[in-house]
Amino acid sequence: MAKLIIEGGHQLNGTIRIGGAKNSVLKLMAASILGHGSFHITDVPAIDDVRTMVGVLRSLGVQAALHGNELHLAVNGVQGRPPERLVQSMRASVQVMGPLLARLGRAEIALPGGCAIGSRPLDIHLDGLRRLGAQIEEVEGRIIARAEVLTGADLTLRYPSVGATENILMAATLARGTTVIRNAAKEPEIVDIQDFLNRMGASVQGAGTSVITIHGVPDLGCADYRVIPDRIEAGTYVIAAAATGGELHLLNVVPHHLEPLLRILTAMGVPIEVGERTVRVYRAGRLHPAQVQTAPYPGFPTDLQPQFTALTLRAFGQSIVRESIYDNRFGYTTELRKLGAEIAVSQNRAVVNGGRPLFGAKLSAGDLRGGAALIIAGLMAEGVSEVAGLHHVDRGYENIAGQLQSLGARVVRLETGGVWLLNQPKTSLAFLLVILVVLAYLFLNSSYFTAAALQWTGLVLLDGAQLDDFVDFQPTNVLYLDKGALQRRLEEHPWIEKATVRWTWPNHVEVMISERLPLAWVAYGDIIYVLDRSGALMAPPSQFSVLELPKVVNVDLTAQAQLKAAARVLAAVPPGMVGTFARWDGASRALVTKSGVEIIMGDMEDVEAKLLLLEELWQDLAAQGLDPAVIDLRVLKNPVVRLRQP
Repeated sequence: MAKLIIEGGHQLNGTIRIGGAKNSVLKLMAASILGHGSFHITDVPAIDDVRTMVGVLRSLGVQAALHGNELHLAVNGVQGRPPERLVQSMRASVQVMGPLLARLGRAEIALPGGCAIGSRPLDIHLDGLRRLGAQIEEVEGRIIARAEVLTGADLTLRYPSVGATENILMAATLARGTTVIRNAAKEPEIVDIQDFLNRMGASVQGAGTSVITIHGVPDLGCADYRVIPDRIEAGTYVIAAAATGGELHLLNVVPHHLEPLLRILTAMGVPIEVGERTVRVYRAGRLHPAQVQTAPYPGFPTDLQPQFTALTLRAFGQSIVRESIYDNRFGYTTELRKLGAEIAVSQNRAVVNGGRPLFGAKLSAGDLRGGAALIIAGLMAEGVSEVAGLHHVDRGYENIAGQLQSLGARVVRLETGGVWLLNQPKTSLAFLLVILVVLAYLFLNSSYFTAAALQWTGLVLLDGAQLDDFVDFQPTNVLYLDKGALQRRLEEHPWIEKATVRWTWPNHVEVMISERLPLAWVAYGDIIYVLDRSGALMAPPSQFSVLELPKVVNVDLTAQAQLKAAARVLAAVPPGMVGTFARWDGASRALVTKSGVEIIMGDMEDVEAKLLLLEELWQDLAAQGLDPAVIDLRVLKNPVVRLRQP
């Protein structure tokens, strides 16, 4: 499980290119089931939901391969049903139901999963398919639909559901006669599906309006297609820039898709400039509060509601956010309160009293867009925040940690139980690890295995994980490395105490690691000092640069031990060195600066106990020749202890 460590207070500045729309490409992939031949889809986001849909298509007999941001599909015979575990992990997989029913006359899927943001019934989907002639029943958590022939119908949706509009639209392309969908959803992603299907040979008109007309055709072919830009990803980064007071230039954007968001941000005081395919956000001053209510397109998108709510924490005054799409989308506000946010939620409304200081905290994402909101809030908060549950965010944002880093954010992605080296130059990859082996060698010598070359500027090794889950296969880059040699290379790493490498399958490698993590590190020029858990100095690893050292590490120390360790840092190294260490359970955090060490104590309910602890620490540190200065605990919720060199 991954988490993101965020040091708040840094503006986002720079240029970012927005990728293809998650909510479009998943439906285009489902629509390909209706056709025959080879598809080449570009600008495909390399996100977990796309990988899940690739698995769904493969289970149905489609040859699917994702290379970077290009997707290749070969659709010939289609058969079977998607695996339950894939359908239950992503709601969009229900979109294969309409295409399967039209193509095979039968569709069987498990009830879909996805984010826990409220009830999202399928009754509008199923009612529409029944109007086309399908017989549908629910049996033990599965939906079974049958239809020897689908026949066009004139139907009106009781609510402009995006998913239902898409499912019915796709099924109707191969139905006999004409289908008219009234009160249809108008989202840009539906226009994208219409254009894709028409390139395959379908006859669809009206997408983007409330009435869509589909003239059924006997069969469909294939198409090459480029996915429209992701308006939700674009909106998330626009909000993040406004929240941090930065300046951001977004490329590959359709500005009018963002009009509801840009209009409200402008009213709040965020300067925005719109180009033909670009949006530029300028540095904002004091933000005004706002009132917003989510609605179907072209209203304010529900998928930007959590991120926008996080932004209102910066606006001075009372903002009100109403959610009209989902009935349980304010769950993330519980986590925002841990930062010091003042938010009151009642039914479908959140009242935010903004303009108050936020302080770093340990947070946990419960859904995709809520996770994005927590990251934005962490970027605004003072100090360090941890956002766990990053797998939710990975479903919809490609390499969000890397994107934020490129814009100047101080963020670190950590894999639980793993080793992390960040911002490492590509030239050092050879030093770290190049794993590899040719399949033929496996049969000749069991001490060899096949794996892929690492394709990023860092190393992630998870306890008990299959390494190829985190890398892309590049056969032209394959080298040969003995398992024993790899194990020795790993154990030579300064932060690894013990490593065990074993082959589990021709393409799978299991790497088990126990870490020798430092407590803290400080640097002066090219000299690096590292402290172990006891606070003693370790030999400086001269082969590393400062950028290759872990920026933060998990330690298990009491607040008292951390202060004493901070004192040892000051006593052991010359002035001018900079580093950081932290405890992530909220007890405290510390920062070694040029002028000394600053420790921010975490909140403790027992005020008297904290006063006694600070008094004891003061005496202990003074005995070591240090001069501690303590800000009164009764004034600040999180008192600050500053240790100055004598």
